[in-house]
Amino acid sequence: VVLGVILAWSHVGRDGPNTTEAVIRSGVGRDLIQGLTRGRQGLVGSLRWAPLPTLLALPLLHTPGIRTGTFGLCVIAAVGAACICVFLTRWWAQYGMREEIRVPIAFALFLTPPMLKPIFEGGSETVFAFLVIAALAHLIHWWETEELRSLAYTATCAALASLVRYQAILLP
Repeated sequence: VVLGVILAWSHVGRDGPNTTEAVIRSGVGRDLIQGLTRGRQGLVGSLRWAPLPTLLALPLLHTPGIRTGTFGLCVIAAVGAACICVFLTRWWAQYGMREEIRVPIAFALFLTPPMLKPIFEGGSETVFAFLVIAALAHLIHWWETEELRSLAYTATCAALASLVRYQAILLP
């Protein structure tokens, strides 16, 4: 997470990216913090922007130094990318992959352009990808072991993914 935040800070600066998603989500978040009706309407009424990334960014909108910009969404994207790498590392370990192999692969995955682009743009793609990967991994684990816990994790991750991107409704 720290590596992603440092890279984003050096790439976009303290104010954060000027992308459509980052500007809209941070604006809705600031309206929510101020208690405005349009913030609540923007959170639950948008057909394009699902609410979970905006809610995750709310605590970061109170952080001194970045509260006026969109940098908080870069932090959320970095957390999502780190979650992908940690989850895949643990999943590969479960199937017997050695640490000397899986850790460099995870760092290389974190530094790829498809992972860095959402971090620099403050997008929700990494959080969505983490939830979809986790849902599919737990589905595979349930298929292999028939443990109900894995099926419950699959359902939870799929439900949360639909709160990040509405396209996740097509996942089941």
